[in-house]
Amino acid sequence: MIARSSDGIFSGVCAGIAKRLDLEPWLVRFLFVCSIIFIGSGIFFYLLLTLSLPREDRLDRAYDKKIMGVCSMISKRSELDIGLTRFLALLILFTSFGWAIVAYVVLYFALPPLDAAKLGEGEQQQAFANPVPSQNESSSK
Repeated sequence: MIARSSDGIFSGVCAGIAKRLDLEPWLVRFLFVCSIIFIGSGIFFYLLLTLSLPREDRLDRAYDKKIMGVCSMISKRSELDIGLTRFLALLILFTSFGWAIVAYVVLYFALPPLDAAKLGEGEQQQAFANPVPSQNESSSK
């Protein structure tokens, strides 16, 4: 899991990425500075990563709901890194001019609860094949 370092210079993004990719932190910091100077998007990405990546000393709370829990549900179902899922959600939010908010709310209501999603395919088929008889059906027999 990619996590912000608790002993980083600013918010620990570069140190956390360097630790995850087994690189030296100065190299990742150098690349971020180059992206700020030459591309201009480094500050934007750094802020998004600061908001989306969990800190390494708080990993036990990484999957807690932040707003409505959509990113957490998507991350658990797809086995994507929670920080990456939140980063992509924030990136889409800022580049879609608000349409991502509508999609986020729709996903909140469209995604089934995680407990129902954990049922295996065989268990779901068995539940549909053998429905529980209603009160009227059992009393008429």
